[in-house]
Amino acid sequence: MKPLAEELLKRFPYIKSVWAVIPGIESPYRLRKHVWLAGEQRSETVYKEHGCYFKVDINKVYISPSLNYEHLRIARAVKSGEVVVNMFAGAGLFSIIIAKHAKLQKVYSIDINPRCILLHG
Repeated sequence: MKPLAEELLKRFPYIKSVWAVIPGIESPYRLRKHVWLAGEQRSETVYKEHGCYFKVDINKVYISPSLNYEHLRIARAVKSGEVVVNMFAGAGLFSIIIAKHAKLQKVYSIDINPRCILLHG
């Protein structure tokens, strides 16, 4: 895996760090474990999805880029004037993408992880 990670850094200069995800979720905060493979040894990054930017630390806040399609599908399903409650919000991808793409009245993001509140607050 390490040679592949180093090749990614060579071919794509905008990539600064390469991490591998260990399957499974741990702790009440639903965190994933990652293994650093190459580049800068930092887990904080800016993640972009559907015109929104998220400053996240992948080792401290739940984020699932595999839900990319689902984030936009749900945002498009929200009707004008609705109030949305996002339980277990993690990094808030559903909340922020819904707020950007729907004409809702209000969105509440709730998560047990205090680091998530810092992101939204």
